[in-house]
Amino acid sequence: MLFYLAALLVLSSALSFLWNRVLAGAIHISKINYGQALGLLLLCRILFGRFNFPQWGGRRRGDDQQHLLKDKLMSMSEEDQASFKKEWQKRCENREKW
Repeated sequence: MLFYLAALLVLSSALSFLWNRVLAGAIHISKINYGQALGLLLLCRILFGRFNFPQWGGRRRGDDQQHLLKDKLMSMSEEDQASFKKEWQKRCENREKW
């Protein structure tokens, strides 16, 4: 927990620095202070979801879902695999028509 708090404080500082150095000069917007940068990060967290810090052990949350899907596909019978493949080919053909 302490690591995440430290990371949030460092990210806020980096956001404030980059905003003031890059955006303020490039598109002529007002500069922000450290508190505003922290608030902007928290607002992004609320609007867009996680910060996606890697989990302990180096694995990400999506890795588990990929392994579950792979295991499910590998455990299908030959007929189920053929049906699955045919269905996805049909979906991909329909998407190319767009």
